[in-house]
Amino acid sequence: MRQIWNFKKAILIFGLALAIFGCASNKAQQSNANIGLKAEAVTEGIRLTFDNIPAETARIFLSVSESGEIENVTSPHELISKYSDIRNNSLEQVKQTGTVIFPFVKAGQKYSILAVLQNGDLEDIASVYVECIPYSGIYFEKGIELRLNETHSGVTLSGEPVFSAKVEYAPLKYNYMASIDWDGVNIGAGEKPMNALTWNFKPLISDALKESGHLASGDYPTYITAFCNVIYDNLTWEVEIAKTNVFRFSL
Repeated sequence: MRQIWNFKKAILIFGLALAIFGCASNKAQQSNANIGLKAEAVTEGIRLTFDNIPAETARIFLSVSESGEIENVTSPHELISKYSDIRNNSLEQVKQTGTVIFPFVKAGQKYSILAVLQNGDLEDIASVYVECIPYSGIYFEKGIELRLNETHSGVTLSGEPVFSAKVEYAPLKYNYMASIDWDGVNIGAGEKPMNALTWNFKPLISDALKESGHLASGDYPTYITAFCNVIYDNLTWEVEIAKTNVFRFSL
Protein backbone atom coordinates (compact mmCIF):
# COMPACT_ATOMS: atom_id res chain seq x y z
CA MET A 1 0.00 0.00 0.00
CA ARG A 2 2.76 2.41 0.79
CA GLN A 3 6.28 0.99 1.09
CA ILE A 4 7.98 -2.18 2.19
CA TRP A 5 10.08 -2.30 5.34
CA ASN A 6 12.17 -5.31 4.46
CA PHE A 7 12.73 -4.80 0.78
CA LYS A 8 15.15 -7.75 0.61
CA LYS A 9 12.03 -9.92 0.51
CA ALA A 10 9.80 -7.85 -1.77
CA ILE A 11 9.48 -4.61 -3.73
CA LEU A 12 6.19 -2.76 -3.73
CA ILE A 13 5.31 -0.52 -6.67
CA PHE A 14 2.79 2.13 -5.77
CA GLY A 15 1.27 5.07 -7.64
CA LEU A 16 1.80 8.71 -6.86
CA ALA A 17 0.47 9.84 -3.52
CA LEU A 18 -1.72 12.20 -5.50
CA ALA A 19 -3.54 9.26 -6.99
CA ILE A 20 -4.45 8.03 -3.52
CA PHE A 21 -5.91 11.37 -2.54
CA GLY A 22 -7.48 11.93 -5.91
CA CYS A 23 -9.58 8.80 -5.67
CA ALA A 24 -10.07 9.05 -1.92
CA SER A 25 -12.55 11.89 -2.18
CA ASN A 26 -14.70 9.81 -4.51
CA LYS A 27 -14.56 6.78 -2.24
CA ALA A 28 -15.47 8.91 0.75
CA GLN A 29 -18.95 9.63 -0.55
CA GLN A 30 -19.59 5.92 -0.90
CA SER A 31 -18.12 4.63 2.34
CA ASN A 32 -18.41 7.58 4.70
CA ALA A 33 -22.09 6.81 5.27
CA ASN A 34 -21.13 3.42 6.72
CA ILE A 35 -18.00 4.45 8.64
CA GLY A 36 -19.02 7.97 9.50
CA LEU A 37 -15.51 9.35 9.93
CA LYS A 38 -15.22 12.98 10.94
CA ALA A 39 -12.22 15.14 11.79
CA GLU A 40 -12.38 18.05 14.20
CA ALA A 41 -9.85 20.45 15.63
CA VAL A 42 -9.28 20.01 19.37
CA THR A 43 -6.70 21.28 21.85
CA GLU A 44 -4.56 18.14 21.37
CA GLY A 45 -4.54 18.46 17.55
CA ILE A 46 -7.04 16.61 15.34
CA ARG A 47 -9.60 14.18 16.71
CA LEU A 48 -10.85 11.50 14.32
CA THR A 49 -14.16 9.89 15.25
CA PHE A 50 -15.56 6.72 13.67
CA ASP A 51 -19.32 6.29 13.96
CA ASN A 52 -18.94 2.64 13.00
CA ILE A 53 -16.00 0.25 12.69
CA PRO A 54 -17.11 -3.07 11.15
CA ALA A 55 -16.47 -6.11 13.35
CA GLU A 56 -14.35 -7.76 10.63
CA THR A 57 -11.86 -4.87 10.66
CA ALA A 58 -8.38 -6.22 11.43
CA ARG A 59 -6.41 -3.15 10.44
CA ILE A 60 -6.91 0.60 10.14
CA PHE A 61 -4.27 2.41 8.12
CA LEU A 62 -4.21 6.16 8.62
CA SER A 63 -2.29 8.45 6.28
CA VAL A 64 -2.07 12.15 7.12
CA SER A 65 -0.51 14.57 4.64
CA GLU A 66 0.43 18.18 5.21
CA SER A 67 0.35 20.46 2.20
CA GLY A 68 -0.96 23.77 1.01
CA GLU A 69 -3.86 22.90 -1.26
CA ILE A 70 -3.88 19.18 -2.02
CA GLU A 71 -5.40 19.76 -5.47
CA ASN A 72 -2.39 21.90 -6.42
CA VAL A 73 0.25 19.37 -5.39
CA THR A 74 2.00 17.88 -8.41
CA SER A 75 4.56 15.58 -6.77
CA PRO A 76 4.72 13.35 -3.66
CA HIS A 77 7.92 15.21 -2.77
CA GLU A 78 5.76 18.23 -1.92
CA LEU A 79 3.80 16.32 0.74
CA ILE A 80 4.80 15.91 4.38
CA SER A 81 3.36 12.61 5.58
CA LYS A 82 2.56 10.75 8.78
CA TYR A 83 1.21 7.22 9.12
CA SER A 84 -0.26 4.88 11.69
CA ASP A 85 -0.77 1.17 11.06
CA ILE A 86 -3.35 0.27 13.71
CA ARG A 87 -3.70 -3.42 14.58
CA ASN A 88 -4.04 -5.81 17.53
CA ASN A 89 -4.29 -4.09 20.94
CA SER A 90 -4.17 -0.63 19.41
CA LEU A 91 -7.06 -1.55 17.12
CA GLU A 92 -9.10 -2.82 20.06
CA GLN A 93 -8.57 0.52 21.77
CA VAL A 94 -9.83 2.40 18.71
CA LYS A 95 -12.81 0.05 18.32
CA GLN A 96 -13.78 0.64 21.95
CA THR A 97 -13.38 4.42 21.94
CA GLY A 98 -14.19 5.12 18.28
CA THR A 99 -11.59 7.88 18.32
CA VAL A 100 -8.00 8.61 17.35
CA ILE A 101 -6.09 11.71 18.42
CA PHE A 102 -3.53 12.92 15.90
CA PRO A 103 -1.40 15.51 17.71
CA PHE A 104 1.52 16.08 15.28
CA VAL A 105 0.14 19.19 13.65
CA LYS A 106 0.87 22.88 13.16
CA ALA A 107 -1.84 25.41 13.94
CA GLY A 108 -3.49 26.78 10.80
CA GLN A 109 -2.04 24.10 8.50
CA LYS A 110 -4.42 22.09 6.32
CA TYR A 111 -4.25 18.31 6.75
CA SER A 112 -5.58 15.64 4.40
CA ILE A 113 -6.44 12.35 6.11
CA LEU A 114 -7.08 8.99 4.48
CA ALA A 115 -8.38 6.08 6.58
CA VAL A 116 -8.38 2.60 5.04
CA LEU A 117 -10.11 -0.23 6.91
CA GLN A 118 -9.13 -3.80 6.02
CA ASN A 119 -10.16 -7.29 7.06
CA GLY A 120 -7.91 -10.14 8.19
CA ASP A 121 -6.96 -10.91 4.57
CA LEU A 122 -5.90 -7.25 4.16
CA GLU A 123 -8.77 -6.64 1.75
CA ASP A 124 -10.23 -3.15 1.82
CA ILE A 125 -13.54 -2.77 3.65
CA ALA A 126 -13.79 0.99 3.28
CA SER A 127 -11.71 4.07 2.48
CA VAL A 128 -12.61 7.47 3.87
CA TYR A 129 -11.06 10.86 3.15
CA VAL A 130 -11.44 13.92 5.37
CA GLU A 131 -9.68 17.26 5.87
CA CYS A 132 -9.08 19.44 8.92
CA ILE A 133 -7.30 22.65 9.93
CA PRO A 134 -6.23 22.44 13.60
CA TYR A 135 -5.72 25.39 15.93
CA SER A 136 -3.11 23.73 18.19
CA GLY A 137 -1.07 20.55 18.55
CA ILE A 138 2.40 19.09 18.97
CA TYR A 139 5.18 19.64 16.46
CA PHE A 140 8.83 18.70 16.62
CA GLU A 141 11.65 21.19 16.84
CA LYS A 142 12.54 22.66 13.47
CA GLY A 143 15.92 22.59 11.81
CA ILE A 144 16.34 18.83 11.23
CA GLU A 145 17.99 18.09 7.89
CA LEU A 146 18.54 14.85 6.00
CA ARG A 147 21.91 15.15 4.32
CA LEU A 148 22.85 13.14 1.26
CA ASN A 149 26.50 12.13 1.05
CA GLU A 150 28.69 13.03 -1.92
CA THR A 151 28.51 9.55 -3.46
CA HIS A 152 24.69 9.42 -3.24
CA SER A 153 24.93 6.19 -1.29
CA GLY A 154 23.74 7.24 2.17
CA VAL A 155 21.95 9.86 4.22
CA THR A 156 22.45 11.26 7.72
CA LEU A 157 20.05 13.16 9.96
CA SER A 158 21.53 16.35 11.38
CA GLY A 159 20.08 15.55 14.80
CA GLU A 160 17.21 14.02 16.73
CA PRO A 161 13.83 15.78 16.72
CA VAL A 162 12.56 17.08 20.04
CA PHE A 163 8.89 16.42 20.80
CA SER A 164 6.66 17.31 23.72
CA ALA A 165 7.08 15.36 26.96
CA LYS A 166 3.69 13.78 26.15
CA VAL A 167 5.29 11.93 23.25
CA GLU A 168 7.29 8.73 23.69
CA TYR A 169 9.82 7.35 21.24
CA ALA A 170 9.16 3.85 19.95
CA PRO A 171 11.91 1.28 20.81
CA LEU A 172 13.25 1.67 17.25
CA LYS A 173 13.17 5.37 16.46
CA TYR A 174 13.70 5.77 12.72
CA ASN A 175 12.49 4.54 9.35
CA TYR A 176 14.03 5.59 6.05
CA MET A 177 12.40 5.29 2.65
CA ALA A 178 13.70 5.82 -0.86
CA SER A 179 11.10 7.01 -3.39
CA ILE A 180 12.23 6.28 -6.94
CA ASP A 181 10.34 7.80 -9.87
CA TRP A 182 9.77 5.29 -12.65
CA ASP A 183 7.76 6.92 -15.45
CA GLY A 184 5.42 8.67 -13.03
CA VAL A 185 5.10 5.74 -10.66
CA ASN A 186 6.96 5.61 -7.36
CA ILE A 187 8.89 2.55 -6.30
CA GLY A 188 9.23 2.75 -2.54
CA ALA A 189 12.02 0.88 -0.80
CA GLY A 190 12.88 1.05 2.87
CA GLU A 191 14.41 -1.00 5.63
CA LYS A 192 13.25 -2.22 9.02
CA PRO A 193 13.16 0.49 11.75
CA MET A 194 16.51 1.27 13.34
CA ASN A 195 18.16 3.48 15.95
CA ALA A 196 20.69 5.09 13.63
CA LEU A 197 20.90 8.63 12.31
CA THR A 198 22.66 7.33 9.19
CA TRP A 199 21.20 5.03 6.54
CA ASN A 200 23.49 3.61 3.85
CA PHE A 201 21.03 2.69 1.13
CA LYS A 202 23.54 1.65 -1.51
CA PRO A 203 24.20 -1.09 -2.57
CA LEU A 204 21.23 -2.37 -0.51
CA ILE A 205 18.55 -0.79 -2.69
CA SER A 206 20.44 -1.40 -5.93
CA ASP A 207 20.84 -5.11 -5.21
CA ALA A 208 17.19 -5.52 -4.21
CA LEU A 209 15.90 -3.70 -7.29
CA LYS A 210 18.13 -5.70 -9.61
CA GLU A 211 17.03 -8.98 -8.02
CA SER A 212 13.36 -8.01 -8.34
CA GLY A 213 13.75 -7.16 -12.03
CA HIS A 214 11.49 -4.09 -11.75
CA LEU A 215 13.98 -1.55 -13.07
CA ALA A 216 16.49 -1.62 -15.89
CA SER A 217 19.92 -0.05 -15.44
CA GLY A 218 19.78 3.72 -15.65
CA ASP A 219 19.42 6.98 -13.71
CA TYR A 220 16.17 7.67 -11.86
CA PRO A 221 14.86 10.74 -9.99
CA THR A 222 14.89 9.78 -6.31
CA TYR A 223 14.57 11.24 -2.85
CA ILE A 224 15.01 9.82 0.65
CA THR A 225 12.60 10.48 3.52
CA ALA A 226 13.30 9.99 7.23
CA PHE A 227 10.47 9.14 9.63
CA CYS A 228 10.51 9.16 13.42
CA ASN A 229 8.51 6.45 15.22
CA VAL A 230 6.69 7.95 18.18
CA ILE A 231 3.90 6.84 20.49
CA TYR A 232 0.98 8.97 21.60
CA ASP A 233 -2.09 7.65 23.42
CA ASN A 234 -0.86 4.07 22.87
CA LEU A 235 -0.76 4.47 19.08
CA THR A 236 2.50 4.43 17.11
CA TRP A 237 2.96 7.04 14.39
CA GLU A 238 5.59 7.36 11.69
CA VAL A 239 6.16 11.11 11.49
CA GLU A 240 8.12 12.52 8.58
CA ILE A 241 10.90 14.70 9.94
CA ALA A 242 13.08 15.42 6.88
CA LYS A 243 13.69 14.54 3.26
CA THR A 244 16.41 15.12 0.73
CA ASN A 245 16.07 17.07 -2.48
CA VAL A 246 15.46 15.00 -5.60
CA PHE A 247 18.68 13.49 -6.97
CA ARG A 248 19.66 11.02 -9.69
CA PHE A 249 19.89 7.46 -8.46
CA SER A 250 22.05 5.23 -10.67
CA LEU A 251 21.11 1.60 -11.00
